[in-house]
Amino acid sequence: MNRNLSWPAKDSHDSPLGGQTGTSLLEVLIAVAISGFVFSAACETLARFGERFRIQHSEAGLHQESRIGLDVLANELRLAGTGEPPGRPPFTRIESNEIWFRANLGGFQTILKDTALSGQRDLTVEDGEGWPEGKQVILCSREECVSNRLAKDGRSGSLTLAVPLAATIPQGSAVFVSNEVHYYVGRDGAGRARVMRDVDGGAGTLISGIDEFRLDYFGKTGLQTSDPGLVARIRITARLRASVGTAVQEVRIRS
Repeated sequence: MNRNLSWPAKDSHDSPLGGQTGTSLLEVLIAVAISGFVFSAACETLARFGERFRIQHSEAGLHQESRIGLDVLANELRLAGTGEPPGRPPFTRIESNEIWFRANLGGFQTILKDTALSGQRDLTVEDGEGWPEGKQVILCSREECVSNRLAKDGRSGSLTLAVPLAATIPQGSAVFVSNEVHYYVGRDGAGRARVMRDVDGGAGTLISGIDEFRLDYFGKTGLQTSDPGLVARIRITARLRASVGTAVQEVRIRS
């Protein structure tokens, strides 16, 4: 008698891999390559974004610095001549990118309460509080003005001069500080141009990162002038580095 023998079908669970299709090494390598490409592209995009942000931040800083610097310059130009005896021109020298003048920047002014005799160094004044040592001071009577320096910081009712007076200054005479101010274009260590501010021999950077700084001077008639005694208006032009732009400001000078 023929018997039909049949072997039981193999259960998939009997396979060493449990019937599950495995991931080949090639597929893993492709996935790793794609992930690396995506990561590299993301890093490059992030780097470009960071550089753009850095440039924008730098330009914003330059813009703010220039705005503040031009305001300082304009305000001090308006004070030109306040550190000079009456009748003197407000500016001592003017050039296209440089200017010199004397001004009472801190607003230090008072009057003599008692007559100051020739040879005297200690002055009795209405208020000398906060006047800094070493600053130049001007004493002006109706007849004349004399210059001196402070030997030490002022006190509430007195000032001490570095040099004894050569002439008697009457009671009621004006006393005020005179600062020597100089603006000019200098260079930093890398050779980049910057606007410098020098007050009484102490210089510092006012505006950095400039390509051009120009001062144009105009008289009362509106025509340009090179005479320091005729300046009635000054146009300040500062062209800034990169794409920050050009800043222009006009300043009217007190007559």
